[in-house]
Amino acid sequence: MGPKKSILIVDDEPDARKFLRARLEAAGYGGADAADGIEALGKYTLALAGRPFDLVILDIMMPGMDGTQVLEVIRKNEELRGLYEERERTPIIMLTADYKSYMDAFKRGCDDYLLKPYEPEALLKTIASKFF
Repeated sequence: MGPKKSILIVDDEPDARKFLRARLEAAGYGGADAADGIEALGKYTLALAGRPFDLVILDIMMPGMDGTQVLEVIRKNEELRGLYEERERTPIIMLTADYKSYMDAFKRGCDDYLLKPYEPEALLKTIASKFF
């Protein structure tokens, strides 16, 4: 068995990050979390020098740089590194309470989404069945 899958959680709500991190760790995943888009891009970029994240879970509505902007930067970074095929890119799951915003996220390159509030088991099932 290889190393734990590494997941970056990005959400401006501390309790949501803490709860999700605990659920993912209990399911055997590792990773990091970020409170906003700038912190997320910093951690994403640093991870590229070593072991990149296997998945990003990204809240759409955050102050400052929102999730769709972070998504665009990650996809542009992958394009600049020559990663065009879906299997080469980092999968990104968007989280949102606004059911309209997820369609825009798909246009910008997300791989899946969940509407808030979501059931943690639904997220774990999505991760296991679609990405790992």
